[in-house]
Amino acid sequence: MLDAIMSPEREYRYFSFDSESGPDQSLASMDNGSGDEYSITFTGSGVFLRSFTHEAPLSPWVQDPPALWPGILAGLPAELTALAREPAFAPDDSVPAITVALWRQPGDGQWHYGRISYPPVRENQYSDFDGSDALFAQLDGRAERLPRICQLVLRAPAACRCGCGGHRALPAYRGTRQRYQSRAIIP
Repeated sequence: MLDAIMSPEREYRYFSFDSESGPDQSLASMDNGSGDEYSITFTGSGVFLRSFTHEAPLSPWVQDPPALWPGILAGLPAELTALAREPAFAPDDSVPAITVALWRQPGDGQWHYGRISYPPVRENQYSDFDGSDALFAQLDGRAERLPRICQLVLRAPAACRCGCGGHRALPAYRGTRQRYQSRAIIP
């Protein structure tokens, strides 16, 4: 919510949430403005999480011609396929910007992912192949980290102290999380 107050124009926000991004669909997203992003789409058919780290070895653009990393969407249920092929996530209207894909349907006991063969690690090489270590660090559920994330993103320490202190979850996300917990989508 604080990100929306500090950045009224959606395209300049680090975090965004749209409770009505489509029919029976909500979208939580992050865009750091430097080519790294993620989106978490909630639907009645399940949840699809996709992220893209532009420097990750699994980037579609490390191949010529650009293509999704082999196996990254293997096993994705048909009900969620359209979410992975969303045109908004294909910057040049061709291949989707995906280095991580996770999904979960109602009744699933765990998150699922494709069958990926990671490239071998070379000395002094980027070892976070899909970029998930850095991108998802702020999603660890630890509320005490919110003020620091707020300061890094908004660069407004005073607003961050009063906007984040003591809250266990951001209000915009709390209702959606509770709604999907009741459907056993989010553990």
